[in-house]
Amino acid sequence: MEQIKKLLKENRIKEVYLVGFVDEINGVFEFCPDLRFLYFEFSEGIIECRSVEQYSRLQLRIVDSIRHDFEIDEDMFAATSRAGELILDNPELLTNEIAHLVAYDLKQMDGGMNCLALEMQLKSGQFIFIDPTFLHGISVGSHNQKKLWKENLVDRLAVEASEYSVF
Repeated sequence: MEQIKKLLKENRIKEVYLVGFVDEINGVFEFCPDLRFLYFEFSEGIIECRSVEQYSRLQLRIVDSIRHDFEIDEDMFAATSRAGELILDNPELLTNEIAHLVAYDLKQMDGGMNCLALEMQLKSGQFIFIDPTFLHGISVGSHNQKKLWKENLVDRLAVEASEYSVF
C-alpha cells in the first residue's frame, strides 16, 4: 500500500486508459470498453483500478503494463483507448499531480488496496471522483458523481465515518 501511496503522491498523471475490445458490426468497427478496468499512467508507473466484489469496491494495484484481463470472442480484438482527454481538464498540465487523496473504507490487500470509492484533488484544482458501483463498472466524474454515489449508498453514516485521507 505504501508503494501505491508514493506513486500517487509524487507523480503527475500522464494519461488515463480504458481497455476493451473492438467488434465489427455491419462493416463498422466499434470500441467496446470494459468499464471494470481503468488505468492511470504516471511518470513512474501505472495504477490499475478494477471494480470488484460485484461492482461494490475499487481495487488498486501497481502494474507493469495495461492488461486485458478478460475473455473475448475469437472474432474480436483486445483494444486500448486513451481517455485522458475526456477525464482530465487539461491533460498536458504539469499540475496534474494528486494534492489530496481520500479513499472510503480503505482496506489493505496483497499487492494493493481496495476501497468503496476514491476521490482525488489535483494541484491543478480539478476534482476527480472514481465510483466502482455502476452496473457496468467504474464511473469517473466530479462533485456530482460523488453526490450520486453518496445518495445511492445503503449505509451512508458508516461510510462517512470510514473516510480515510491517504494524504
